Amino acid sequence: MSEQYLAEYEGTYLEDSYFLGLLAEGPNLRLKFLFALTNDHPQYTSPPDGEAHTYREGSFLLEQAEVISWQAGKQPILRDTDGSFDFGSVELHKLG
Repeated sequence: MSEQYLAEYEGTYLEDSYFLGLLAEGPNLRLKFLFALTNDHPQYTSPPDGEAHTYREGSFLLEQAEVISWQAGKQPILRDTDGSFDFGSVELHKLG
């Protein structure tokens, strides 16, 4: 089954992107990510030596979200070699 992304996330490879955290901004919620870029993304450059992807930090804003459902992954939260948390890959689902 092939993955279909929302237009806003074209040029990113969500499976290898990382969730960094979230911020409450009044009634809104900002989700922060380290996005893996594909070669059709405008900010893509060749990955550094030893990396599979080019990464860029970014976020998306859930404006006045009424329902947020967090489903814990099957894997435990791990720490990367730099000590940061690794929450696993990203999946977006459109409701309705």
